[in-house]
Amino acid sequence: MTLALDTATIRDPEILAALEPEWWSLWRRCPGATPFQSPAWLLPWWEVFHPGELCTVTIRESGRLVGLAPLYLEISENGQRLLPLGIGISDYLDVVIDPDIPDAAATLSRHLSQPATWSVWEIPELAAAAMTRLLPCPDRCREDMTPASICPVLTLAGHAGPAAVLPKTRQRKLRMAHRRIRRRQEPCILLADGLNVGALVDELIRLNRLRHAG
Repeated sequence: MTLALDTATIRDPEILAALEPEWWSLWRRCPGATPFQSPAWLLPWWEVFHPGELCTVTIRESGRLVGLAPLYLEISENGQRLLPLGIGISDYLDVVIDPDIPDAAATLSRHLSQPATWSVWEIPELAAAAMTRLLPCPDRCREDMTPASICPVLTLAGHAGPAAVLPKTRQRKLRMAHRRIRRRQEPCILLADGLNVGALVDELIRLNRLRHAG
């Protein structure tokens, strides 16, 4: 049975910001979503850069948010390009679609192509399991796939410590960082999970801002 899905385009940044609680809920239901699709990353990105006109699409089933395409329109003399929020500084870009609502992918493509004011829809830096790969090519469009930049992944084997997986130069820097922390207080390592990931990403952004401000 085909679900009745409702779509809407968000063009007001305040409405996008108000979506944060629902956005987090959807993000947590998507196993393949990375921190770069979370509101903790993309809302500050838009607040700082806002390089075009906001064109974010929401998909709802019985009022519940089941799909989100954080996009904006770049307008130039050569036409309009539909681009993802976070472009340029994110390791991975993607849409967010509830895995229990696969119809949301086709609904998203139809919504963005009726009518299509853009001439190019570009989503670079996709992971191998990106949800964008589920989207059908919109009508009257041609799909092109090109290689993206390399994103190395370090796989940790079991409970191996840093000495087993990190090069010696990185281990030395890690020891230096620990010594600096101990001058203030005893360090501890927290594991991210579905409950604390939002707060940890916020803290990462805060520390990065302090680092660059100094």
